[in-house]
Amino acid sequence: MRIARLNRISFGMILTLFFFSCTNQTDSRSSNPGGNQTSPRFQTSRQPVQNFHPAADKDFPAYFPTNIGSTWTYKIQIGEVEPIFYKQIRWQTSLGETITTAARGRFAGVETDPAKKEFVLKIKLEETSKAQCELEYPLGYRLKVIRDELGVYKYTKYLFWAIKTRDGFQVIEVNDIVPDQKLISFGTDSSRSVVQGCALNLKIFAKEPGVSADISANFVDNLLYMGFTQIPGTNQQGLHYVREVKANSQNEMFKSSLDSGFTEDIYFLENIGLAYLQQKINGQVSMTWTLIAEPAMTQNPK
Repeated sequence: MRIARLNRISFGMILTLFFFSCTNQTDSRSSNPGGNQTSPRFQTSRQPVQNFHPAADKDFPAYFPTNIGSTWTYKIQIGEVEPIFYKQIRWQTSLGETITTAARGRFAGVETDPAKKEFVLKIKLEETSKAQCELEYPLGYRLKVIRDELGVYKYTKYLFWAIKTRDGFQVIEVNDIVPDQKLISFGTDSSRSVVQGCALNLKIFAKEPGVSADISANFVDNLLYMGFTQIPGTNQQGLHYVREVKANSQNEMFKSSLDSGFTEDIYFLENIGLAYLQQKINGQVSMTWTLIAEPAMTQNPK
C-alpha cells in the first residue's frame, strides 16, 4: 500500500513522505535475511573517472580504522553560502508500519548564530555493538558525540558504524533518531506512535573508481568513488568519494534554498579515517571539514 507524497515546511526544514508500507511489508532492496543488512545499489558512472588510481580491495579497511577509544576532532568552516543537511529516516510505528521520510534542513548552529563561521565537532569510538539501530552488521560500533557546535547530530540519540567485510568492504553510519515532531511528516496519535527511527548514510565502499552506490529509497542520495587522489591542502593522498544529493523536485509550489541539491567531496586517509569534507551548493562552497586532531591508536579489535 502506498500513499501520496506529502511536503511540509517547518522550523527551517523540509520534510517529504516517500514511502508507506503496511504491517509485514518491507523494502525488498534494503532487507536481507540473516542479519538485517542493507545492500547498496551499485552502478558505473555515465562519466567514467580518468587519471585516478584505485586502491586494492584489501587496503580499504585501513582507511576506516576502528580503534576503541579513538577520537576525531574537526574544524567546520562555513563558506560562501549556508550549508544544509539531508537524511532519510525509516520510522517503525506501534502499528507495525515502516514509513520512510526525508528531511532537508538548516544546521542548528548556523540557525542560532548566523554570524558564526567556525564550529567544532568531536566524536569518540566507544564500544562494539551487536545491533546498530535496525541493522545487525557483523562488525558494529557505537560512537559518542562529545562536542557538536554545528548540530550535525542534533537529532541523533545513538550513533553507530555498521561495517561489512565480506563480499566487498562497506561502512554505513547509522543514526538512531530522536522521534522529534520536526522530523515526522505523518500523523501520530494515541493509536499510532513512533517506536524507532533510523537514518543510514553510506560512508565508504570498496569498488573500482567510477562506481557509485545508493542506499536511499528514491535514488536521491548517491556516493561515487573517485579513486586514490591528493587531499586538498595537503601533500597526502587518500580515498576520494563524492556524495551527490539531488534537488527536491517534489516541492515546486514552495521552493526554497533548502530544496537545493549539493555535493560533498570526502577524503579518507590511511590509518586516520575521514580527513576532509567539502560541501558545495550550486558550485559555491557551503562548509569545509578539516581534521584538527588525529585519532589515537589504542587497539584494533578483529
